[in-house]
Amino acid sequence: MMRSSKIIKQAVDLTHSLGVKFFLLLVFLLMLSFGILTYVNIYFFTDLYREDIVSNAVQVSSLIKRATYNSMLNNRREDITKTILSIGNEQIFEGIRIYNKTGEIAFSDRLEERGQVADKNAEQCYVCHAEEPAKGVVPTKDRTRILTSPQGYRVLGLINPIENEPACYNAACHAHSPQEKLLGILDVKLSLEKGDKSIIETRNKMIFFSAVLILLTALVKGGFIRKMIHNPIQKLNSATKEVPISTLTIRSI
Repeated sequence: MMRSSKIIKQAVDLTHSLGVKFFLLLVFLLMLSFGILTYVNIYFFTDLYREDIVSNAVQVSSLIKRATYNSMLNNRREDITKTILSIGNEQIFEGIRIYNKTGEIAFSDRLEERGQVADKNAEQCYVCHAEEPAKGVVPTKDRTRILTSPQGYRVLGLINPIENEPACYNAACHAHSPQEKLLGILDVKLSLEKGDKSIIETRNKMIFFSAVLILLTALVKGGFIRKMIHNPIQKLNSATKEVPISTLTIRSI
């Protein structure tokens, strides 16, 4: 009798242990799968965001060049200054500068910067001056850099070369030599504060909803395990305890 009861108890305990282990394994697999899925989604979403802001920065920079093109061509410096100051008033801009070919700030949305000469080791100059003589053409992939503002948020910097065109070196007012390839650099800095906040909010929402899905799925699967494994074993255990001792003794004999 004692031997039969011990065997049944061991079988029940083993089944309980398997049920718990299976549930824990299920929770682990859910966390792993949802974690990987969430990470991949966040990665591709962030990468798409980076590509989008760089593309927008290039368009904005080109727009500024077109807005000042005629004024530059006709050497209307006051009009160029007004245009840059007007555009620079938008909150997204952290700075707009035009450097001439000698590295001097010819125009800026901050008037006190005009006339200052840029350090060749500065982040906006190093791309061209990493090697001497300076590059005449800057690859598109090398035109951007990520900076940190004094307030702690990120800033996207983009340099846009101002090439020497026939209309420039044929102009009567300030003709340039046809041999010159680069007349200056347009340096634009855009704030990433709002975009980064949106990315963080979206990431947190994705993590939260993934955690909720993991919890709900674990509860559903846990209920299934309890119904299909735990409850039948509990019934078997209860039925075993209700069997008369005499019956167990006879069967054991």
